[in-house]
Amino acid sequence: MMNNLNFNIPQKSIVYLFVCSGIIIVFVLLIGSLYYKNAERRNDIQKTKQLIEQQKTLAPVYQKIVAASENKLIKKLPYPNKTKLPRQEAVKFMEDFMKAAAKSSVMTISLAPDIAALSSSSRFLLHKAVVKGQFENFRELLISLGSITYIEKIEEINIRQFSDSMELKMKIWIALGG
Repeated sequence: MMNNLNFNIPQKSIVYLFVCSGIIIVFVLLIGSLYYKNAERRNDIQKTKQLIEQQKTLAPVYQKIVAASENKLIKKLPYPNKTKLPRQEAVKFMEDFMKAAAKSSVMTISLAPDIAALSSSSRFLLHKAVVKGQFENFRELLISLGSITYIEKIEEINIRQFSDSMELKMKIWIALGG
């Protein structure tokens, strides 16, 4: 009985049926991929809208922070032009150092020139200084020393912690002139 089934469909109609079915399948796949891409774009647009809203709400805070940072007084470290201290006035460094130490609220333990490093042809004089105080005051001392024009360099800094305070040892070279 099954063998007797005979559909008298022309071959040309079967080809048209497969071609149309293929076109419909391609069309459905194309529409499906476009729908998927469109859904991705909608999600991207939604995320971007949320970011824009966040930026709008945070913009006043950002403006306040920018304004506050521009109005803040910025402390700049001194960077004076270098000069030389006349040999006859070499004691002036001790006075300037003592003033800077007092201004910075540190106690000067010792301040002495290194006579062994001084010769008649030497252009520099080494001072060894020891001060005692709190760590935050050492910063102010170093800033004050940076404004002294004839200090050539600070060669060595040694900090030791004690139970009540800290001790700062420095080797400071001053430039000497004629």
